[in-house]
Amino acid sequence: MSKSKAPISELKKRQDALSSLPPTARNSLSPEEVEIFLHGDVWPEELCHKLSEFLFPLEDEKLCKDKI
Repeated sequence: MSKSKAPISELKKRQDALSSLPPTARNSLSPEEVEIFLHGDVWPEELCHKLSEFLFPLEDEKLCKDKI
């Protein structure tokens, strides 16, 4: 997992995105997946699959390992 300190504005956007997920999607994430969602540069395939219906195609290509 590639992880770097996201700028505060980027972190805020990710926190807002996480909060805006439906409860069933948000609650299906493990604590590690939440950490990756908030701070990861690239997401594992399982996380991408769990959130696939909420990802935009360009974001999907940037975040998901299997799309790189």
